[in-house]
Amino acid sequence: EEAGHFVKEYLEGSYACWNYFESIPGDLNKEFVGKFWKKHGEDYDVTDPMEAAYVGAWLWSRSVNESHDMEGDFRNLNYFYSLSFTAPEGVVSIAGNNHARKTVFIGKVNAKGDFDIVWSSGQPIDPEPYPSFISKTEGQNILNGFYQKWGGHWSAGKTPVDPPGAQ
Repeated sequence: EEAGHFVKEYLEGSYACWNYFESIPGDLNKEFVGKFWKKHGEDYDVTDPMEAAYVGAWLWSRSVNESHDMEGDFRNLNYFYSLSFTAPEGVVSIAGNNHARKTVFIGKVNAKGDFDIVWSSGQPIDPEPYPSFISKTEGQNILNGFYQKWGGHWSAGKTPVDPPGAQ
């Protein structure tokens, strides 16, 4: 009851722009939410970050399992860019800039605290990974600076996490 009061007083009518809402229609999303609720209980909402983690793990698993050469080395990095699958949010694929093409949704909080979807891009959009206030070259220079600072690896830790041959 207290949570309902909070939603009505502070959140109802607010908007969010995400790639996933629990209320996305379709059998695949209903199955996804149902499996989550069966395991964790219906008191929990399935959120955009949770579904994004599922998508990321699925893409990683698929690319690793299907792109190894006979010696088990992760060499076919281009395979990752050919991946596409239907996730609970809709079709997801990876663009050549290493970012995901995803559908965009705008949701409005209703009196129950759930999101009603009020707008959708209707299809995945091409990602733009660099902020509009800097050029792509400036953004790439920032990334290259981190890469060099981290000893030629995409990790600040002492143990490289890059697969062999990745740059």
